[in-house]
Amino acid sequence: MPGVLAIQGEFGIAQMTARRVLTELREAGLAQMQPGIGTFVTELPKP
Repeated sequence: MPGVLAIQGEFGIAQMTARRVLTELREAGLAQMQPGIGTFVTELPKP
């Protein structure tokens, strides 16, 4: 996934808002953050 600065630039939002987006995705189980490496989309369970 793009990082905070890339999301900020692409959508014209504040850095704090971009960080919140990634945090919300992580809390929903849709993304996994690995400090120093990046943020990755998690696999969704098969229905």
